[in-house]
Amino acid sequence: MKYKSNASWARIVRQVSLLLLLALFLSNQQSPQHIPPFIFPELDQPVVSLWLAATANDSAQTRAQLKEVKRQWQIHKADVEDFPLTVCNPYLIGGTIDALLVQMQRAQAVPDYDELTGLSYHFLWEFKTVRAFHRQNYYPLDAWWDVYNLHQEISFATHDPELGLLEWQELECMFDEFVCLLEEYEAKAEANLTRYAPRVDEDAHKDAMNRIYVCINDYKQALTTGYRDRLLTPCEEIAAGLKLILTCYTKEGVTL
Repeated sequence: MKYKSNASWARIVRQVSLLLLLALFLSNQQSPQHIPPFIFPELDQPVVSLWLAATANDSAQTRAQLKEVKRQWQIHKADVEDFPLTVCNPYLIGGTIDALLVQMQRAQAVPDYDELTGLSYHFLWEFKTVRAFHRQNYYPLDAWWDVYNLHQEISFATHDPELGLLEWQELECMFDEFVCLLEEYEAKAEANLTRYAPRVDEDAHKDAMNRIYVCINDYKQALTTGYRDRLLTPCEEIAAGLKLILTCYTKEGVTL
């Protein structure tokens, strides 16, 4: 797996819209009213596929998936802009997504896969953040990104000869937190996968979860040795396992 540097993710963070930063402030000033789930599985599906294709530097798939993202956005744009949100303006979200799609098209044309990966993540992040502001914390895909982002930090430390300036015990604590987040993701998936991600193959998803727990046990065992080099292989296997789980959310699904 090609590991993305902290600099790459820092660039993504800088792309966060001012709209959602303002919404964060507003959400702390009032309790959002109950609204329907701000979830669009048909839109998430091709964006996830685009992210996976971009991380794999797959030119044909990035082109095909970006085309599908744009098609699905045209289908769902009016629904997004008319959504009864209480802490942000849905029309501004629509404008943000329109701008992201322009940037995605430019990145795909180069192609700049790192940029396209970041933009795909930003696209999904916009919706994830709106759900967080409205306390809709039940969508499994949102929990997956929390797991993945923490694993990025673990992977950075694992591959750094200086352990990312962490003490060994700090890495152990970070990994324990990662396992807890993964268990939270699994609980949300078991409770809500059928409702909010109906096209996911549940059997394939369960198999992917079982596989990643094997990788986790390997990493835990390597941690007991105190040797960083023994962490590398299980860390890469966990990364591959996380992508396998995410692939269950795509139209193509996954064959195990």
